[in-house]
Amino acid sequence: MKHTIVILTLMLLGAGIVAATNGADAQTRQFKVCVPDYSVGIMPLFIAKQNGYYAQEQMDVEIIAGRGNLCTMGLIAGSFQFTYSPSTFDSVVAGDIKGKVIYVAEKFLLHRFIVAPQIRRFEDLKGKKIAISAFGTLTDL
Repeated sequence: MKHTIVILTLMLLGAGIVAATNGADAQTRQFKVCVPDYSVGIMPLFIAKQNGYYAQEQMDVEIIAGRGNLCTMGLIAGSFQFTYSPSTFDSVVAGDIKGKVIYVAEKFLLHRFIVAPQIRRFEDLKGKKIAISAFGTLTDL
């Protein structure tokens, strides 16, 4: 956990250094990070903020929750400087949007596929309906 906090802090520190190269005096830089939810996976961002890691680097980091597709659209529109959304990651890797992946926090997605007791194999889903969070999101893909 501490290792993740250090990596996230370095990631945002690097972004802060890049933003500071415009010649402005040392002032607080504001960053907005879009996350798909407030879950355990993004706790390092909150812990770093609470412990003052961003403030000591003169960064004001705002963490905002939004569905993955909203994080992607907000990143493209410039409303967010970073996102922690796996669906945005997939879109960048697939070449659907331009962006740069600078950190991957998980080895796998934390999604679960929950079914009725009578569904025992993927073949049992043939002809059935399943729910997704929204069209165009990772669960839709």
